[in-house]
Amino acid sequence: MGSELQVKYQKLAQEYAKVELRTKDQALRKHAQENESLSFRNQQLSKRVSTLQDDLESSAKGKKKKDHGGMLLPDVQGEELAAKIAENEQLHSKMFEMNQKSQKLTAQLKDRIATLEQEVANNDALISEINKESTLRYEQVEEEKIVLIAKVEKLTEELKQSRMMTPTVRTDTTPQSIKDKDVLSLNVSNIGKGADSKQSVVLNAVKGLVMEFLDHLPSFSSYLQQVF
Repeated sequence: MGSELQVKYQKLAQEYAKVELRTKDQALRKHAQENESLSFRNQQLSKRVSTLQDDLESSAKGKKKKDHGGMLLPDVQGEELAAKIAENEQLHSKMFEMNQKSQKLTAQLKDRIATLEQEVANNDALISEINKESTLRYEQVEEEKIVLIAKVEKLTEELKQSRMMTPTVRTDTTPQSIKDKDVLSLNVSNIGKGADSKQSVVLNAVKGLVMEFLDHLPSFSSYLQQVF
């Protein structure tokens, strides 16, 4: 019973591990998609920042306005450029964080896969050993059954022969038979007792073998129930 529960528990653990792996794999794919989306957005922002910088340089060259200190006046393009740069920095930070999470999750999945592979290998070895032991036990019981059946057949044959050798007492009223009455009674009695004694021995031996064989069946049946 304990082996059966252990096998069921191992199967449930394997199913749970598969579900867990699928969940983590989906999360990893989601992170990868988000990472790709962020990378694409970052490329767009980089191009936009480069374009704004070029436009700002062109505008600064064509529209220089100096005050008393000779400093350039801020314009709308400069503010937009600063906003884009700040947004780009935020995206870079978020991408770095996503990459860290993705690497950590990948490492956890690899470790979990290695552990599950080892558990599967151990379970396969255990099941193989149980099957081997049950097969060996079954073969042993079959051999014992054959031996017991042969012994029962032999003793049954001996019992039949013993019964056939039992003398038959006939009624005889001749003088000689009357004269030898005591001797014949003694001989028949002794022979009968010897035959009965041999029959009793044979019957007891047969009974013992049958009981021994029956004793083996429940234990083997119980063993098979525990294994399978």
